[in-house]
Amino acid sequence: MTDLQAEKDRIQALIARYWETREPFYEQINEALKDVQAAKVPKGGE
Repeated sequence: MTDLQAEKDRIQALIARYWETREPFYEQINEALKDVQAAKVPKGGE
């Protein structure tokens, strides 16, 4: 039972760390997607 709780806590800590470190990457990915979409839109419209 305590092993399960320790594993649960460890996973929650990993998730928390993931969300903290993920934020800037998420913004960079959004910017990159905007650039890609901006590049694709004119080509698709022609």
